Amino acid sequence: MSKKKDFSFYYSIALLSLLALIIFMQPQAGETIPDLDEVTSVEGVIVNG
Repeated sequence: MSKKKDFSFYYSIALLSLLALIIFMQPQAGETIPDLDEVTSVEGVIVNG
């Protein structure tokens, strides 16, 4: 039980760190808004898909 809980805990931390990395990388590229548009369009494709 505890091992599965630990795994999900570390998995969520990995996702959060990856998200933070993406957010920190965006201002350097200077394309925060286009990236958001790409994300929403990709989500639309997945939902329709």
